[in-house]
Amino acid sequence: MWYPSYKFHDEETTMKIIDSTPETTNQALPYRMYLPTNYENKEEWPLIVFLHGSGERGNDPNKLDRYGLTSLIKNRTDFPFIVLAPLCPAEKKWEAIYNEVMSLVDNISQAHKVNQKQMYLTGMSMGGAGVWHYGVTNPNKFAAYAPIAGYMHNPDEVIKLKDKPIWAAHGKQDKAIPFKKAEEIINKLTGQSNKVVFKIYETEGHEVCTNAYKDDDLYKWFLEQIAQ
Repeated sequence: MWYPSYKFHDEETTMKIIDSTPETTNQALPYRMYLPTNYENKEEWPLIVFLHGSGERGNDPNKLDRYGLTSLIKNRTDFPFIVLAPLCPAEKKWEAIYNEVMSLVDNISQAHKVNQKQMYLTGMSMGGAGVWHYGVTNPNKFAAYAPIAGYMHNPDEVIKLKDKPIWAAHGKQDKAIPFKKAEEIINKLTGQSNKVVFKIYETEGHEVCTNAYKDDDLYKWFLEQIAQ
């Protein structure tokens, strides 16, 4: 059994933040993990794996405070998930480190009180592309997928996810990753699936990468998705 070594941030009234690096564990990737305030009071918790965007690459977990899911949850006292946020190495993309991320997810889910039927993958921008790529690579790894402002190099592959719950979000004014890229993916998928939620932010651009995670309906939806 793998047991990690941690650096704790002690904030008893908020989520417990745990930073880990390759020097303190046998993992290839550094990561930050968030444990619910009352983590010890339940036998199992759902797990959200969050893939950050390109600007957060490297070894500094404090960059995760800038955007996305991890910028919003650290001070919450009521977030009912374990959150795992691996850090992608500089100059790489998530697609290049699929095996390393899956190894980390497997180890974390075994070493902590994770409900194996409630594991979810989300990410923004480059991380949203990672969500699509990881999903089509192994659709049944996670119970549901939530790509935010994401894209695919080969949208035709999305049909592999026709049986999986998908929550996608995109800003219609996005100049970094044009809305039409997400629209193309969703159009291919909705013809084959009734498990797709597509949130369109009409007046927003790439800032949707953070704002989409302010929607509590996303987390309610996650909790409804249970792997068979």
